[in-house]
This record gives sequence, structure tokens and C-alpha cells, in this order.
Amino acid sequence: MASRFSNNSTKSVVLVTGATGWIAQHVIHDLLETQCYRVIGTARTRGKCNNLLQSFGNTPLLTMEVVSDLSLPSAFDPVFKKNGNDIEYVLHMASPVYMKSTDYQKVYLEPALNGTRSLLEAIEKYGSKKVRHVVYTSSVAAMFKTSQILAQTKNNTSAFGKDNFLLSNYDENSWNPDSWTDCQTGDREAYAGSKKFAEKFAWDYVHNHKVNYTFNTINPVWVLGPQVFAADVGNSLLGSNKLIANIVKNSGNNNFTIDYAFKGLEVDVRDVSRAHLASIKNGGKFNGHRLLMYNGEFTLKTIISIINSEFPKEVLNIPSVKVKEMDDDYVKPNYKPRFIDNSKTMELLGFDLISFEKTVKDSVVQMVENHLNTVE
Repeated sequence: MASRFSNNSTKSVVLVTGATGWIAQHVIHDLLETQCYRVIGTARTRGKCNNLLQSFGNTPLLTMEVVSDLSLPSAFDPVFKKNGNDIEYVLHMASPVYMKSTDYQKVYLEPALNGTRSLLEAIEKYGSKKVRHVVYTSSVAAMFKTSQILAQTKNNTSAFGKDNFLLSNYDENSWNPDSWTDCQTGDREAYAGSKKFAEKFAWDYVHNHKVNYTFNTINPVWVLGPQVFAADVGNSLLGSNKLIANIVKNSGNNNFTIDYAFKGLEVDVRDVSRAHLASIKNGGKFNGHRLLMYNGEFTLKTIISIINSEFPKEVLNIPSVKVKEMDDDYVKPNYKPRFIDNSKTMELLGFDLISFEKTVKDSVVQMVENHLNTVE
């Protein structure tokens, strides 16, 4: 891969925090593909830094810095002390990932909030004359109440309401109404709170400090799509694709049963990456905007239907899976319910989003090529 990325010291420098994350890997790949940027990434350990450098072929256009603990004050100061005279664009993608934990404040809320504070303060102290645009990678979780993003129940009491979807209207101006206390009642609530309060702090900071750079956020829904590197297709599959992988791994299993009702919102990871690049290419246009990255609604049966229509049974044989309590649940791919309006985002971006059929097909092709299916 290194040969594809020519070295040029005049290229604009982009800082990507949380560079080992799945979406961040796509962003770095796309930045390097343009041959217009040099990337500085951050990760929590030197080992993770080295692994990512190796994955990208040790190209000289990618360097890595260690930021071991986002929750520490001045966590990003060393990065900007060293590189503040070079960094023109900042993509803040480092944030706690969803995991099972009851220490909500320590695991979710403090790292997200303190990491964002540390980054913005470091820019002001060491990079204010150079940085031109900052993107904060947030989430739909900062916009919608958690229970309304993901309906995953065992008794068909869907949070999407009687008509199978959200109970309110949402757009780029919506905010998750949960308080700091509300966000410490469960791990999903805490994850959503980490996104909401970190993003809210960023907006307040930018407005109150009269910064010299332009700023926007990107708020994706459930992100699906292929991995950047084949090595990530396996038990440690990055991103939300474990949902698709679980179906692929049950190829040929006539007893495969989904024991919960599921309905979600989707967008392709490649479109989320594309939105990041669009933001830094035209900071003035995107300044002050939240981009609600959302393509449509889906269920597990939607995924299964696409797989069965795109792949012959000798490659993948997904039975007509039984979904307990919601056996007739199916949503047509790319269906957009009237309750969510991201027309402002789409107008700003100016490009069509990848269809859900392509998202699923490209993901599954990669999984089959790496033998995740069980068909002999």
C-alpha cells in the first residue's frame, strides 16, 4: 500500500484522533487516497499505533502519537506541542466505544467529555494560528433518546411504537433529552450521554471562545459496511458488522432463530468517511452544521432477504429465519420513514448515499472471502 501514497511535505496535515477505530480507518484510507493530505493519528498504546502503521504499509504520510487516557487533563497537549505548527485540520474521532459496564461516569462520560475539552484547549494553546477546521465525530445518540434508536426486546414491546417507528419527529436540530443523571441508569444510556455531553461541550466551547477555525459535527446512525483491511474480518470484526456476521456464520443452520425483535437505522461507513472529507474540503460551507448521516431503516429480515437474493445457496444458505414474536417483521431496503428528516444534511453533502443492498452485499462478499460462512 505504501507505494500508492507518495511522500510530499507540502501536503495539508490532518490530525485523526482515535485512529484505530473502524470509521477512522476508512477516513485515513480516504485521506491518503486523495494524495492531498498527511495524517497524524492517535491511539491509546504504542502497540496499536504500530499495528495501524503496518496495516497502511508504513507509508510516510501516516504517523502516530500515543494518547493513553482521554480522561486526563491536557491529554492532547503533547500532540500539539509537537505538531501544532503543522496541523491544519482536526477530526476528533476518539471516544469511548459501547461496552458492558456499570461504572458509567468513568468508562463513558468522563473520557468523552474530558477528551473533547483537552483537545479543544490544546488547539487553543498550541495550534490556534494553524488549525482551519475541526470535525467532531458524534452520533445519532446525541440527537435521539437511546430507547428510540434501538428496539431490541424479547417481548415485542418495541420502543418504536405501535406503528413500528419513532414516536417523535427528528432532524439535525434535535437533541437527546436525557440528563446527566438519566445517562447513568444503563450502559446504553451512558454511551448516548457520552456523545451528547461531549458534543454539547464542543459547540459551547467553539461559540464562547471565538475560535479561529470553522467547526461541524457528524452524527451517524448505525454504521455498517466493509472493513478497510481483510485482517479485521473475523472474530474481532470492527464496527456494527457483527450483526451481519452473525447471520453469515449461521449459513446452513436450519435451527437459526433470532430471539429478539430488532429495528434499526443504517448508513454506510464509506459515506460517513466521505462526509468527513467533504467537511474539511469546504469548512466554510459546513461550519456550524450537524450532519445527520442516515440512509434508511432496516431489520434483520431485511439483511437476510438481501443476502438470499444476492448470493447462490451453494455460497450462502440462510434459511427463512424465525424471529420470535416478530415473525412477519420486514422493512424494504432504503425505506425512510417520515419521522426523520435529514434533508439539510443531504443538501449540504450533495451526493447520494450508498444503498443498503450494496452495503450488505459488499460486507458479505468480504466475509465470504475470509471464510466466515460455514458452508462446506
